[in-house]
Amino acid sequence: MYLEKNSENKWLVKAENKILGPYNFDQIIDLIRRKQISLIDEIRDPETRWLYVRENAEFKNIVEEMRKEIDSRSESTKTYQSVSKSMDDPMQKTKTDVNLFTDINLETKDISVSNEVLTTPVENYTPKVEKSKMYGVQTDEVVQQKISVFSTKILAISVAAIVIVLSSFFGYIFIQKRNVVKQEEEWALQIKKYKYLGLYQKAVDVFTKLPAANQKKLIPELLEIYPLLESTGLVSQDDIKSLKSEAGLSPDQKANIEIINFWLAMQQQNYGQAQEFLIKATTLQPTSFLIKENEALLYLKKGQFLNSFNIFKTIFNQEKNGRYLLGMVQAFTGLSNLEKSQYNKELLTSLDNYTSVYYDYKKELLLAQIGLAHEMNESVLYKVSKTQFFNTPCQLSSQFTRPSLLALNTYAWKELNEIKAVVHKTLYSDEFVLFQLHDYLEANQLSLASEFVRSNVSRVGSAAIREQMNLLLFNAQKRSKEVVALEKSNQLDMTSELNHLILALNKIEINPELSLSTHLQFLNSRQQIFYKDWIELEQLIKKNALPELKIFIKDHFTTVQNFSPIFVARSLVN
Repeated sequence: MYLEKNSENKWLVKAENKILGPYNFDQIIDLIRRKQISLIDEIRDPETRWLYVRENAEFKNIVEEMRKEIDSRSESTKTYQSVSKSMDDPMQKTKTDVNLFTDINLETKDISVSNEVLTTPVENYTPKVEKSKMYGVQTDEVVQQKISVFSTKILAISVAAIVIVLSSFFGYIFIQKRNVVKQEEEWALQIKKYKYLGLYQKAVDVFTKLPAANQKKLIPELLEIYPLLESTGLVSQDDIKSLKSEAGLSPDQKANIEIINFWLAMQQQNYGQAQEFLIKATTLQPTSFLIKENEALLYLKKGQFLNSFNIFKTIFNQEKNGRYLLGMVQAFTGLSNLEKSQYNKELLTSLDNYTSVYYDYKKELLLAQIGLAHEMNESVLYKVSKTQFFNTPCQLSSQFTRPSLLALNTYAWKELNEIKAVVHKTLYSDEFVLFQLHDYLEANQLSLASEFVRSNVSRVGSAAIREQMNLLLFNAQKRSKEVVALEKSNQLDMTSELNHLILALNKIEINPELSLSTHLQFLNSRQQIFYKDWIELEQLIKKNALPELKIFIKDHFTTVQNFSPIFVARSLVN
């Protein structure tokens, strides 16, 4: 549906040389109405290029709405100006005559002369004599000597003043330039550190502060995060083309350039050209898991499901990673019935073993596990898988980082629609409604999720499930106070691991100093070590307790890969 498509997309906005986002469709509409996004700002989603908001067909309705509002205000302004002008006409002034007084009588009186008495006789007056000043001429030798000495002093003082001023000026310029260079060097080191720690967005944020010349120098070391750099508008395909001809690049950097070209070709759905770039990259990096993964994704896009399945299976056996297993699941759904019968038992075993230990892409893998267990009549595993699914947080996969040079729009929740259809048929009424809400939240369709809860929560017979639906919705909307308030309703199922996790994480958002012992003890009793460690890690991060944080990350998450909060913690303590 059109609504679902818009809701799923993530939009970036370029305003005043800043990149804002990502936002979903509803958030963009809200920001335009509040005039925090202008119609002449640029916007894009992962599948399009930059366009002005007013030129983007997706936002045609809101653009028309804003233009009508502007026209309405314009008419109001004209009316006001017309009224004001009429009130400012000059008032008629009346003239008044001024009476002149001409009958002035002047009286004259005789002046009497008085005799002046001198207190001091003139003959006794002695005038004061002042000492006369001596003046010289320029031809006088003494005068010339004094002038010469005075001129020398003035010249020396002037030269000294000039030297001091120039020294101060150039010293200030030197210090300022040195400080700027030092700051830029620190930024460059910080960018490399963030990239090493997997904090790619932070690396890009610092990259935007560098001058253009320094940015060009750093590009070869940041090729792995090219898609994020491109989104800032500071790095383009032309930069990659010019870089390809430069000398001194390492084989890894040359391979990354070919992978970038593959990524761009996949964006244009030019699968033939994408294959050529992957072949070039493979000759430079024959053991790269990223190249092999992209090759499996390319086969998946081309409908060559068995080739894709076999590549994913090979790299999964060499390195346990939830993405590779999810790729196997996606390829498996496209196999023929005969091929499925050959691999279904092996795939189900791999899913069960992986979800028992690891958490990356766990929600997606549990969905596949439910469907596959049902089709294979594994009733016990089906029930266990379903319970685990409803006890796993929505959007958990977003907490795990992945390479930015993977083909676009891969491992998405919407690509599991075939499996979801199988699972739908196995659920009873309350479970079905709860599953639908999980489905909306996994797809990040918050508007649809909110409307769904409002329309369907009354259909649920269980009070505990009704309250959990509110809990899940409020948590997705980041309404922490309302999440925590639900704990006092006495209707939440406090035997649910998911409920304890959500309550604890939202309490940390409100006040990291709050005691979470009740939640931690419950999760520990249920052997939910990952959830327990996650809560403790987030609390230490929010409290900025660096010494405790440094010790904590050394002893925990030993089986967890690419978990974003760990990278955040490492960036604080290193």
